[in-house]
Order: sequence, then C-alpha cells, then structure tokens
Amino acid sequence: GLEGAPSDSKSVIAETASRAGKMAQDKLMELRTMANEGYLPIRVLAQIGGLAMIVLSILGFINAIIHLNFLVALVEVYTFLLGLVVIILETKAFPKSFEQSLSKYALFLTFVWGRGCLYFVAGSLQATQGSLADIIAGCYMILVGITYIVVGRMTAGKLSDLRKSLISQEELKKKFQEVDVDQSGTITMGQFKNLTVNMGLELNRREVEAAWMYLDKDDVGEISYEEFLSWWSSWDASDDTGGKFEFV
Repeated sequence: GLEGAPSDSKSVIAETASRAGKMAQDKLMELRTMANEGYLPIRVLAQIGGLAMIVLSILGFINAIIHLNFLVALVEVYTFLLGLVVIILETKAFPKSFEQSLSKYALFLTFVWGRGCLYFVAGSLQATQGSLADIIAGCYMILVGITYIVVGRMTAGKLSDLRKSLISQEELKKKFQEVDVDQSGTITMGQFKNLTVNMGLELNRREVEAAWMYLDKDDVGEISYEEFLSWWSSWDASDDTGGKFEFV
C-alpha cells in the first residue's frame, strides 16, 4: 500500500510515530495526575493536540496512499509536519536546538500569541480533512490556539504595566529573596506566582504559565534572580503590545 511513498517520508513518519507512541505513554500518567487535580497546563493542552495531529495524519496518509489519493496524502504530510512542530515547541522530546532553529526562521514563534496563531492555522487545516476525528482534533487545536493568543496578549499587557511601576533593583531583589524560601538563589513557577502577587500583579493560572514559559527559557523548572533581572531590565515599557514577551 505504501509503495508510492518516498522512502525518506516513510522513515520520518516511522521514527516520529515511535516517538509519539513513547510520549503518549509518558503523558498518560502525567495527564491522569493532572486530571485528578482538575487542571491541565496550557502546554499540555497543546501537546495533546500535536500528538492527535501526528497520529491522525499518519493514518490519513496511509489511507490516502492505499486509495491513490495523492493530493489528500500531501495535505496529510502538511498536518503531520505541523503536529511535529507543536511537539518540538512544547515538549522536551527533541533537542532544544530544534526549537531554536524553528524560532530563527519563523520569528513569530518567539511570541506566545505567535504560537497561538500557528496552532489556529494547524487546527483549521486538520479540520478540513473531513473525518469526525479530524474535525474534533482540528477544532480542539483551534481552541488551543485561541487560548494561546488571548492569554499571551493579556499577560503581556499585565507584565508591561508591572514593568512601568519602576520598582528599584534593590526592592526587586528583596522581593525575589522573600519568595526564595530555601535561599537556593532560584525560584519555581509557584514561587514566581507569589512574587507577582507581592509586586501587586494578579495573574490567573494560565497567565502565570504564559509568563513562566518566557522566563524559564531552558525549561528546567526554575529561574535565577539574574534571569529575572535580565527580563526586567530588557522589557520595553513603552511597548504596550508586549513586544518583548518572547520565549527566546
């Protein structure tokens, strides 16, 4: 059935299918825990959509090749690649250099709302494939994209207002040390939430996630005072659109 498919395409699809399967197993336990807590982080929502796109595109590609529908097969390749991009951006399954390369050639991906736009387009393309599963996965990804866009823009605006408060560097360091309860020199996302509250900024959970995705560039789960100060010092307070609210 796959004789007409290029060998390179077959190998890429097979390799990514293997990665997706392993990732799905790893995520299952994580999702179960999060579901019990009644909350799924925004990045996990995107990961679910990306995995769904990869799986559905592989199945659709095979079906299209079997029925010699090469135009549909080509669209399935596009949706596969878009799903792969989502996984590269939102997980640790690939080296960080992959994400950096994508961001280098697609600068809009360095913005929270930029990723949202990509996910919206990806979901729209997935939904056009016609099957019920494609429509559900596509609409889901569209909603994830809208969430990224809305949360990203709202968070950027709030952080811009915070930056305009002109808190001194000495006071900033004091507030950072107050939430760094173990005096490790770094804070977690939960402590960052406390820091924003101490600074008079109320962010909901989605907004905290969006801000943290920018600050924790290495995705290690914590940031140092130097990293926080670097963001604070580089933020363009005159840019009300949150132009500096980037991932990299």
